[in-house]
Amino acid sequence: MSILLNGWGLGVETAEYWHWLARNYRIFADLLDISETIIVGENEIENAIKLITGDSILSVDHVLHHPGYYYLIAANCIRQEHARLTVRQVYYRSVFV
Repeated sequence: MSILLNGWGLGVETAEYWHWLARNYRIFADLLDISETIIVGENEIENAIKLITGDSILSVDHVLHHPGYYYLIAANCIRQEHARLTVRQVYYRSVFV
């Protein structure tokens, strides 16, 4: 993944990277939030994980976090994006003024 991002000129130092990462975490949190209303019990979740991985797990809590956790990560990514944008604006003002 980092090879693709570096090839496109996106890295952890760019605001675009943090925007992309925040959007993906938010979408994942939305999907988890929706799935909680669809999947009722832990047995269904455990059976779905067995179907996907072919393996049983000890606890569902070790696989996924609450959607709020991923919303929080998305918010932290937005903070990083804003910090990168602020640095870019300060740089452009100092260079072009």
